[in-house]
Amino acid sequence: MNPTPQRTDRPGHLTSPALGPRVRLMATWAPVLFLLWPGIALVLEPAVSWAVPVGLTGLTLFGALLALVLHHNMGSPHSARAPSALVVLVVIAIALVPVIGPVWLLTASYVLVAVGVLTLSARWWPVVLGAVLASDALALMYVLDSPDRLPGVLAQIGVFGLLMMAAYRMVRLNEEVIAVRARLVRAAATEERLRIARDMHDVLGQRLSQLSLQSELARRLLRTDPDRADDVLTEVSRVTRQTLGEVRRTLSGYRSPSLHGELETAEALLDGAGITLVREISGDPLSDRLDTCAAWLVREGVTNVVRHSRARTCTIRISSEHTGTSVWVADDGPDQDERPPGPLPWGLGLSGLHERVVAEGGYLEIEPGPPGFVLHAHFPLEER
Repeated sequence: MNPTPQRTDRPGHLTSPALGPRVRLMATWAPVLFLLWPGIALVLEPAVSWAVPVGLTGLTLFGALLALVLHHNMGSPHSARAPSALVVLVVIAIALVPVIGPVWLLTASYVLVAVGVLTLSARWWPVVLGAVLASDALALMYVLDSPDRLPGVLAQIGVFGLLMMAAYRMVRLNEEVIAVRARLVRAAATEERLRIARDMHDVLGQRLSQLSLQSELARRLLRTDPDRADDVLTEVSRVTRQTLGEVRRTLSGYRSPSLHGELETAEALLDGAGITLVREISGDPLSDRLDTCAAWLVREGVTNVVRHSRARTCTIRISSEHTGTSVWVADDGPDQDERPPGPLPWGLGLSGLHERVVAEGGYLEIEPGPPGFVLHAHFPLEER
């Protein structure tokens, strides 16, 4: 089932859901049927002989204009469409008061208040209600000569107007809640897709680099050292199974890498690339959340070292002190003047890593050497 489409007349402005043709037809003509009441009263008790044809003609024209105004505004409230018809509608309503009498005064007041609430913005609602009440008071005192009815009529119209405004606001609030809920669902789905994309990059990026390096090494060793080539291919098979398992756990939402495991993987990956790993770990053990975040940083940093650095040594330094926890992944790649000019690029992996670090209250930096690069994250103590 397709969701009810939302209409927006301008960016950031919520309007009513698009109405179906049957609902729109009923909503347009149902108020027009309300005009039968003063028409029947006019036929049964005409004040003068000419009042019946004049009054019925006026009611017919009023009903046609009312249907026109409702038709143009029903699907797009507060737009004040068909303004000419709206003005003529008010003029006819006033002109029919001396012809039909008090019954029309009440009916026209109800209709005009309802039309005003529908077609005009909320800031005009008190103006509409005040104008209708003032017109009713003047009509009762000077046109119909019925000042004794004044309190009752004003109370009825006033209460109706307030109820109409409150009911319409409740409907609109309910529509906005439904629309906001739909937007939240879409935002959550988008965030989940981004999370999966980020996790897939984190899981597959390093593993595929490792598989590529080991496969190339095995190809070179096949002729010169078949036994070692067999060992390398066995490792390729193991890493492939491990990667498949991590992908499955990631998609199931159960994967949480550990710093110890990532350090072991980093050592194997760097060794396969001919890069020496130097570990410098000091301080207290990390909390579970920081351990996971540090594991992601080590994975992303080591992957970038293997792919891009042309380094001979990679240093992983983890320090947990009274000022907080810091994690560095540094390499001794080419000097700054050998790199392309311009700002350091942030790809999907670093952007995802930045989100993880910020979520734990820390900050992430990429610091150029010389030599090489330093990927550095710091987590203040109070956020641990």
